[in-house]
Amino acid sequence: MPPDPRLPASGIFSISPSEITSTARIWRYRARLIAEIDFGRLGRVTGPSSRVVAALRAAAAPVRTATTAIGSRLSTMSVDLELFRGVVEDEDTSSARTLSRPKP
Repeated sequence: MPPDPRLPASGIFSISPSEITSTARIWRYRARLIAEIDFGRLGRVTGPSSRVVAALRAAAAPVRTATTAIGSRLSTMSVDLELFRGVVEDEDTSSARTLSRPKP
């Protein structure tokens, strides 16, 4: 049976292990960048007394909480993606061995 022309030539997912590793690396890097964002000054905004200044000061803690959560999720997803790559490679290797065994 000829290959399905609707599918990429390299397979259904059309993504290489190196692309997965690269994506995981980028996610870890972005997680570190997010973790380094300093929102301390936001809580110390000065200016004439106004609702805007008060809102900026009040936003510092929730913004820090949100960015910490986002960075943590990116970091966790990068680890999960690396684990996924390893599992897929192991399963592919195992399947290839099974399929290449001589049939009785």
